Amino acid sequence: MGGTGRQAAGTCTAPKRETSAGAVIFREERGSRVYLLLNYPSGHWDFVKGRMEGGESPRQTIVREAREETGIDDLEFVGGMERVIRYEFRLRGRPVQKKVIFHLARTRTSSVTISHEHRGYTWLGYGESMRKVTYENARIVLGAAERRLARRSAGRSPARGPREAGRAAAH
Repeated sequence: MGGTGRQAAGTCTAPKRETSAGAVIFREERGSRVYLLLNYPSGHWDFVKGRMEGGESPRQTIVREAREETGIDDLEFVGGMERVIRYEFRLRGRPVQKKVIFHLARTRTSSVTISHEHRGYTWLGYGESMRKVTYENARIVLGAAERRLARRSAGRSPARGPREAGRAAAH
């Protein structure tokens, strides 16, 4: 009848929390803007991103991850866009609550050296990128990036502060 109030070893279901940072990376090509998408081993298409390490800021994480995942080392951040997405997934049976902080960054590099963490990459225009990215939250972030760049081109001032880009049950 009475219990100890303790769970058996290995049955803890408290979610692990992770924070990552990523970037919508773009470059200009023959007068058009193209975005970098990476093909992850699970088959999905998404942006450069990775877990924040040891006191890094989101931008420091993005610079490190871009270099590690693509060989790109000339990022120039475009202010006025920070989007946060949140999603949950399971890792080895344990729930993980993930938060990813996205920024917008420009590169002049067209040649990408893909890391072992990915299967491939592509540079695509906005419409093609919207069709290619796998998850809705990535489309929301990409849309925010495109709007920010359109405002920049039109000479209008950016919106201020981070915005939640949405939730997805899995990513």
